[in-house]
Amino acid sequence: MYQYVTKSKIKPYKNICRNMLQPLVSELRKKYGMITQIQLIGSGANNLVTRNGNGSFDLDYNLLLQKIPEEFVKNTGRLKDVVRSELDRHIISGFSYGQDSTASVTYIYHKDGKECFHFDLGVILCGADGRSYRLINDKTNNAYIWNEIMDTRNIRRMVQAIHKRKDWNHLRVNYLDLKNDYLKQQDDLPSYDIYAEAVNLTYNRR
Repeated sequence: MYQYVTKSKIKPYKNICRNMLQPLVSELRKKYGMITQIQLIGSGANNLVTRNGNGSFDLDYNLLLQKIPEEFVKNTGRLKDVVRSELDRHIISGFSYGQDSTASVTYIYHKDGKECFHFDLGVILCGADGRSYRLINDKTNNAYIWNEIMDTRNIRRMVQAIHKRKDWNHLRVNYLDLKNDYLKQQDDLPSYDIYAEAVNLTYNRR
């Protein structure tokens, strides 16, 4: 069953990630002329990190590409490889080298021979049109493509309202209950979709 991971348990791993990711921003600017920013997203940003029993937990980050040379916009495979290889240079003992996942680069941390934590770094292009695009490894077609990210402004608006009426604890309960319900159903629904469902449920409760 899923349970929440305490802030004290998460904090050291947030510090580890920060110490690995911040040098990446500097290196990308100095070596490749990219202006980027690191953003903690998902459960880590909302104090909703969970794990199944004594299993591992994870944090999700985005690398926001605010300004990059045109060659990297077009040569998406090289872009993903540059991000991964530069971050590989800053990994600490216990981490595996970056794995090229479908929507991110994944770094797994082992302790005493057991996986206890991992973090995912998504690559996000901030378009001049005000939209954002995630770099996806389309393994079926052996291609890297930009996929437009869904508009989450309505979710953020509802979350602000939930905070304003001091209803955040109800959201935490709903989110955990939904995660365990889907676990029982063996439905591997993405965590963000479960979060969005919990937000809607909490926002519309009477």
